Amino acid sequence: MCCAFCPRLSLPTNRLTSSWRRPPKSSLRSMNTFPLTDAIPAHEEIERPSSIGETMFIRHWQPEGETRGSAVLAHGVFEHSGRYHHVAERFTRRGYQVWAPDHYGHGRSAGPRGYIQHPNHFIDDLRLVVELATMATGCKPILLGHSMGGTIAALYAIRQQETLRALVLSSPALRIHASDCVIAIGRIASDIIPAAPMPSGLSQPATHNQAWEAWKASDALRHNRLTFRTARFIVDAGEEARAQAHTLGIPVLLLVAGEDTYVDKRGAHEFFARLPANTGELHEYAGFYHEIFNEVERETPLSDLDAWLEKLDRGARRG
Repeated sequence: MCCAFCPRLSLPTNRLTSSWRRPPKSSLRSMNTFPLTDAIPAHEEIERPSSIGETMFIRHWQPEGETRGSAVLAHGVFEHSGRYHHVAERFTRRGYQVWAPDHYGHGRSAGPRGYIQHPNHFIDDLRLVVELATMATGCKPILLGHSMGGTIAALYAIRQQETLRALVLSSPALRIHASDCVIAIGRIASDIIPAAPMPSGLSQPATHNQAWEAWKASDALRHNRLTFRTARFIVDAGEEARAQAHTLGIPVLLLVAGEDTYVDKRGAHEFFARLPANTGELHEYAGFYHEIFNEVERETPLSDLDAWLEKLDRGARRG
């Protein structure tokens, strides 16, 4: 039996907002506390066969009370689903069950670090998790993706939106900081040496939060390996997602970092501009670096996520 939150909600209009003014740099430097223990642990850790039959590790969170919906979280490059406890909590306290896989070649899932076996590998694996969430709850999930996970989520939604209730993109890698010449050379390299590592150019801090950055450096599941094939997937998937954004008919929320050195925020704005009317909402956070959910002012985007979920749920209750 489907939950009460499955009907699709049409938001009033595509909305573009700027939600935060950057504090002085001295203020940002002093706001270094990050409560690494304030998030709920996963209720279940699952190992399932991936789309190619290798181990896919999935974290699963459940609400304390009745299940009212489902969500799937897709993490970014180099990281893993264990970094999203505090994001999962925003869903579980609303009655959602949450599933978050470690992508192939990441975290506790199988595979060479930073590599995929074929261009649709991430999409095929994500489909299995969406199916798992749907079968377990009877509800189409809300799909949330960050960075590379945002690109995966956007492309999955465009190709299989009938399996989703809504889409959330956090600093999505829909466009990268690279010239056309560099991208062309990378595509050639991905055909010749797909498994070879390439420089990522991602050496800058992803947040102003020094405590979080220090914790990341000690994270045993983190890696920094990016192969040519995976980089090509990110570029090609971003292009396809931007080009096909007009085909989406589900609610979409974009949360964009204002000073993102990891991805080019213009990609998110182009995607948003091509969405059909009454489907999209975009918030840009001036002064934020790439990992908006781990910034010193992370409560701002998390609160915007909460507010959007409330609108979604309220519309479903009315429907």
